[in-house]
Amino acid sequence: MRYPFQIIFLLFVILGVFYPSLFAESLSIDDRQMIQALLNSKGLDLGTLFFPTNSRYYYRPLIGLSFYADAALLGSHPMLVHFENVLIHALNTLLLFCILRHWSARLGRTDETGQAPLLLAAFFGLHPLATEPVNWISGRTDLLACLFVLASFLCLLRNAGKRVWPDIAAALLFLCGLWAKEAAIGLVPVVLFLSLQDEGFEISRRWRAIAGRCLPFLAALLAYAFMRTGGRIAQDTGVMTAIHGGHGAEHFSLASKALSLIKAIGFYSQKILWPFPLNFAIVEINRPVALAVGIATIFGLAAGLLFFRRRPFMAGLAWLFSFLAPALPVAVNRMAWTPLAERYLYIPLAGLCLLLLSLLAGRQKRIATLALLALLLGFGAATAQRNIVWQQNLTLWQDVVEKSPTFAPGHNDYGLALLRAGRKAEAEKHLALAASLVGDASSRGSSKVRANLTLVKDDLETQVATLEAILQEEKNTKQRRQTASQLISLLNRALTEKKGEVPQRREWLAKMAGLHQDLFALDKNPYHLYRMGQLQLALGEKAVARQAFADTCRSSDDYYTKPACTLAEKLGKELRGE
Repeated sequence: MRYPFQIIFLLFVILGVFYPSLFAESLSIDDRQMIQALLNSKGLDLGTLFFPTNSRYYYRPLIGLSFYADAALLGSHPMLVHFENVLIHALNTLLLFCILRHWSARLGRTDETGQAPLLLAAFFGLHPLATEPVNWISGRTDLLACLFVLASFLCLLRNAGKRVWPDIAAALLFLCGLWAKEAAIGLVPVVLFLSLQDEGFEISRRWRAIAGRCLPFLAALLAYAFMRTGGRIAQDTGVMTAIHGGHGAEHFSLASKALSLIKAIGFYSQKILWPFPLNFAIVEINRPVALAVGIATIFGLAAGLLFFRRRPFMAGLAWLFSFLAPALPVAVNRMAWTPLAERYLYIPLAGLCLLLLSLLAGRQKRIATLALLALLLGFGAATAQRNIVWQQNLTLWQDVVEKSPTFAPGHNDYGLALLRAGRKAEAEKHLALAASLVGDASSRGSSKVRANLTLVKDDLETQVATLEAILQEEKNTKQRRQTASQLISLLNRALTEKKGEVPQRREWLAKMAGLHQDLFALDKNPYHLYRMGQLQLALGEKAVARQAFADTCRSSDDYYTKPACTLAEKLGKELRGE
């Protein structure tokens, strides 16, 4: 198969296998809140996006720009946004294919490898570990970071240190990768190792050549650190959390963290070779097995660096572990809602392909190629089936609770999905289970689960009273916003469904107006001012309504702005007796 047809073949296979992803819903964790926030945003401040005035836990301006473009150009339509993720993954596969072709030439056995680059690129494109970042809209961070990392690495391979400008272009692409996700930092040790390997590890004699290749990347890294912290590099929130820990990990002993590190290495080493079972919420692992595999992996890597560092496959091994390293603090110091995740292996998977290419160029290449082909067919079928699971929140969260039965957020979101499907009895069961797993009322996320549990109760008045009590005790800003929004929806539903005059009508309208005022104080969205004005007008409070509409007119530029301005002017005339 000639080169252009190989490109077409890869695109055809990937788009075919990931075709079900186009019909997937937006995920109830992160996706829906992000899309709603983007559609309600007034505009984009590029200066603040790329140059924040203080340190942020997440600094991913390229992702923010990408999602804002989706909202502005595509209306954040789930099908179009999912298709965009699939296209980025397909482009990553093609970039890796080009890298593998160059890598085979680097091995000096281009004729012997035959179709190995094509098979390995397909192996990456159809690997089950790709399903999470592709199907989860918010998982685009890994896709975009991988895109720029692979493009940067390809520039390096094509240039081979001959000219300065291609290396600078590669460093700029690396910076774009960092703007997408912090994990792109793994390219720095890869470039260093590759430079050392190219110069025969003769540091004293060839240090100028080595430094010349690495300096542009170090400069890009320094620029990134300066931008993400507003110039206060020593106060980087993300780095401090990675060092000290979060969600209770700051109290763990060093010995406990070291043990967790070895287990995480073992888990990921095993997972990248055999990814099953696939699970969106990994909260429990086989710790003895992970510990044993972790110890074996560390000793194997140390032996490889000591005795085989000049071998071509060691660069692939360096890639694999360099890009795995940023995921390890997340596991050890609990920096995310799930300490372990399949999406963290998306970029390291490219290193596994580089490693396998070196092995496929060996004496037993025919047997290795047949084994890879069989594995590829099995993985492709598993990926296609997994994409179908990701199509609906109902099927995905069902899969999560089956594999992680003690994961409270999984039962919570599965319960909500069941409720939307009209399966009320099952929904109540899983929401009650989520509430019991969360624990006491002071626990993180308890109020959210308890608020969702009220949705399955028949008595609207009881639901309103329960949510009000939860709102009073909730201190977390995000949870207060969610509970207040749920309470507004319930009050709207109560007023809509009640026949005739509702005794609590004025009381509930006043509560809704107060809730919108609280929400405006939390997120400064003028829409809440507009709704508050409408509610005050319904209550007959014209002076308060006019002020709310006037504030909306001054501070917004949206579909409700013109009506707000008109109402403010009209009410002003009425109050003046004109």
